Amino acid sequence: MIRLLTLLCVLLLLGACSARRQAQQLPAEAVLLDPARGKAAVDLVAGQSGTVDSFRALSRTTVRYKDEHTQLRHIFALEKPDRLRIEALPLNGFYTLSLFAASGGAAVLLDPSEKTAERGGLDPALIRKMLKVPLSGQDLLYLIAGRVPPDALTDHVYSVYMTESDGRLHFLSGDGRYYFSSFPQSGLPEYFEARDAFSGKLSFAVTYSNRMKVNEIDVPSVVGVNVAVEDFDLNLA
Repeated sequence: MIRLLTLLCVLLLLGACSARRQAQQLPAEAVLLDPARGKAAVDLVAGQSGTVDSFRALSRTTVRYKDEHTQLRHIFALEKPDRLRIEALPLNGFYTLSLFAASGGAAVLLDPSEKTAERGGLDPALIRKMLKVPLSGQDLLYLIAGRVPPDALTDHVYSVYMTESDGRLHFLSGDGRYYFSSFPQSGLPEYFEARDAFSGKLSFAVTYSNRMKVNEIDVPSVVGVNVAVEDFDLNLA
């Protein structure tokens, strides 16, 4: 099992969308697989999720939101089960603009310029304040590394479909909360979306492309995140 995955020179784009993106639909030509083949496909995806326990990433970040445009860098350091550090730096400087750190279930968000510190639990609330992304530390680890979060697999029963024209597999949870697609040999998602558990509306969607090898692990070099509620895109390349 790989304990450390390092990603460097990541480009992060954050901007407002002109219109909210719609969730992808299950292709009309998709054929439901029999339970045995469906289970084998889910097991392959789960196996890939177990190949990454931690990673470090350095990102070059461009923030575009409404009429604002800012460039900076982010340092990500995540390790299962609950250690997480996200630090924002200026593009050409070495001082901290903001820092999120969590360990042992406790978290703090520091803003040196305002001389403020906000404490809380390891939940999406503080991460959302810093990155505008409604994800927990665990989900952030897996999704940036191009894996399906284990909780999305173990807590749900999936129907698995295949489009014969390209062999692509489509996974739909029984409650409709999660949908993702992948190619059968890889077990790695090319698209993943999550819906709100109560309203059923799209919460966020992640798109992957241009995968590469890092420390013998297959990871995406481009990650696009659309957060429907906030109506913006976040792209890592």
